[in-house]
Amino acid sequence: MQEAGHPVSQEDIGTKTNSITGLLGLPSLTSGWYQRILGRNSDIGPRQAQPIMARNSIDTDSKVAPCRILNMDETEFLTRPKSRLVVAVKGPPQLWSKTTTANFHLTVVACGSAVGWIAPPCFKEKRYPLKSWMTCRMPVYQQQIPDL
Repeated sequence: MQEAGHPVSQEDIGTKTNSITGLLGLPSLTSGWYQRILGRNSDIGPRQAQPIMARNSIDTDSKVAPCRILNMDETEFLTRPKSRLVVAVKGPPQLWSKTTTANFHLTVVACGSAVGWIAPPCFKEKRYPLKSWMTCRMPVYQQQIPDL
């Protein structure tokens, strides 16, 4: 529920557990039960949820246009990925393998905006200096960026 944007509260948990215990004919649970659950599970706890509308007001107050919201991702591909998991004859626990490094790797950077504008991907090549990039040719539609 949390990942879908609908985090549950203590009251939601209490209502659901008491409806289940009622169906099973068990006594209702108290708030002490909830506190013990939190004590046993250190990875969960009460937190303050921020409504999405509160974040949207920040975008409006700062006059951030959707065309100025960009999402970038960098991904690396190896040409010869090698798994270390092998099938071997049972015997001594030591198993050795010869490792070779990949002779080539490719890094791709992709970027898109909130209004659907997509920048051409960038390919970083090893033989070029660190600050030089090579981009592929593709049609890019121009969008008017509104004045703020």
